[in-house]
Amino acid sequence: SSGINAEYGSAISIGFVKVEIDTSLHELRTALLQQVRIENLPEQFVYLRQIGRASTICSSRQERSLKAKDFSPPFYPHAEICVLSAENMVFHARMNQNGCCPRNTST
Repeated sequence: SSGINAEYGSAISIGFVKVEIDTSLHELRTALLQQVRIENLPEQFVYLRQIGRASTICSSRQERSLKAKDFSPPFYPHAEICVLSAENMVFHARMNQNGCCPRNTST
């Protein structure tokens, strides 16, 4: 988890995405492809979620249940959703088994 926190701390903005507040994280993958320059988006990525002062990876099940509104005030100080490249992570194989989704949403 401390490695994830370090990645979160060094994150950069890839831009703004306009979505409805009830858009699920899974549906957000399509919006990202439509609204963000593709070269700014990792081939495979996971969503990060802040839990207190720690960061955690959203599971594929959470991607279907969590909505964009879950990442805005009062839950978060700023409306932001962070993604992390899955390709460079030590537990990449484990995440793929647990449903890490590529940016291609044809699944």
